[in-house]
Amino acid sequence: MRPLGPGERPRRRQIVLAHVAGAWYLHRVEAIEGERVQIANERGRINGWTHRRNVAGVVVWIDNFPARG
Repeated sequence: MRPLGPGERPRRRQIVLAHVAGAWYLHRVEAIEGERVQIANERGRINGWTHRRNVAGVVVWIDNFPARG
């Protein structure tokens, strides 16, 4: 995982560590609207919206494979 750089925005379908509604989630970015990011799991459950500043980082490597996106 790596932190987002200054001014960097998460992209749709990236896996991120984000703080949403009082909990931390390691989930996929489902949608982006302006400064808001919607987080969802791989089963289709939407966990909610959060501000871009609440995204702590993006996953760059998964079990010996580079993360897509």
